[in-house]
Amino acid sequence: MYYFVVMKHQVIIPVFQSNESIRNFIPQTLKIQKGDTVTWINTDNDSHHLYFIKIDPNPANIKVLDQRLYLNSGEVGEIMFDHDYQRIDYLCKIHKGEVNSIVIFTEDYNNLNSTQRLRYLHKIYNITIPSLSTYLDGETCVKTANQNITNNDPHSKEQLSTYFDPFIFNNIKELKLDGININKLIIVFWDISKFSALVKELKILMKKRMKKHGLIFHELEYLLRDYYTEATRIIKKNDGILDKFIGDGIFSYFGYQDKELDLVYSKAADAALELKKNFVKIKEKHLKILSSHYDYKPITNINLKCAMHLGEVLFGYWYPPLRSQITAIGDDVNFCSRIEGFADDDQIIISKELNDGLKKITNNTFRTKKIKIPEDKKLKTYEHVKYLYELIDNGKNN
Repeated sequence: MYYFVVMKHQVIIPVFQSNESIRNFIPQTLKIQKGDTVTWINTDNDSHHLYFIKIDPNPANIKVLDQRLYLNSGEVGEIMFDHDYQRIDYLCKIHKGEVNSIVIFTEDYNNLNSTQRLRYLHKIYNITIPSLSTYLDGETCVKTANQNITNNDPHSKEQLSTYFDPFIFNNIKELKLDGININKLIIVFWDISKFSALVKELKILMKKRMKKHGLIFHELEYLLRDYYTEATRIIKKNDGILDKFIGDGIFSYFGYQDKELDLVYSKAADAALELKKNFVKIKEKHLKILSSHYDYKPITNINLKCAMHLGEVLFGYWYPPLRSQITAIGDDVNFCSRIEGFADDDQIIISKELNDGLKKITNNTFRTKKIKIPEDKKLKTYEHVKYLYELIDNGKNN
């Protein structure tokens, strides 16, 4: 017989955009144990009506549970799960794209290693089941979350485009045919300063308050979701390419789709300035959530720093035998990464090459400030670089 410490868990209903077809809660799949309590926090502007369904390999054993949650914007709801079921999917009656799942472990999952957890999840989700709408008395619903891991996995088919930059996804065949080429691009790295310190701070807090506040890390997941979403939107708006997320960092470049240099310079700089401004709003939003729902104000102050450089890269389709990717590499990418390490707090640090490019823009309004690199902050491998520049603003009232 197993004895568990009863825990509280949080599921965050994030603010969804009207055009989002895939609407996952945070987390999409929640891992709990029998007797645990789950709290849903609706931060979205819409109401959500949640129905809970026991999932079983035998369709005859699938059934709608008595639990219901009707959450208006800003409301919080709580359910204690005292079931012997291994898996419960839940759906929103109002929004068809919202399908999420709860896994109830029969052992303390904190004592399972990664391989054991994955095997347990594979066993539960590697099944084919009918549409859940047949179990809801005519209610309009969607298919089950992770309905079939091998044959109908939304993460490998329906959601495939979410793993790529939109331009890359739409031109992947042509990019493969085009191979590797030298391109002059504006390389951009973003990174959340002190994010690791915040994670460490919340890890300590979570150990102290586990029973009362549950997995506070889901709030960090929500913050990163908003940050990634806003970065993706801004990069796309300015015709950039989002190469990859690197932890709390972002690697992107501008200039591949538009060769008019004045336009490339201004779009890249505008993107950096807009994300800097909007990250402040994202941070304030999540500080309020930490305060209101977790009764906590972090000591660590995070900011968004950025590095930008104009240089030549090898860009294209790289295809070693086991894993291919479309990316940019080269000395100038490494140099920009070093600049990012030099940036502090919410600075946008740019190279001399990009600063010279901004000056060449017709009717340029961008303001920059020259910075001498101190002896103790010399850029590794690039010690010969004496000066960098901080991008202040675009000279507009926005």
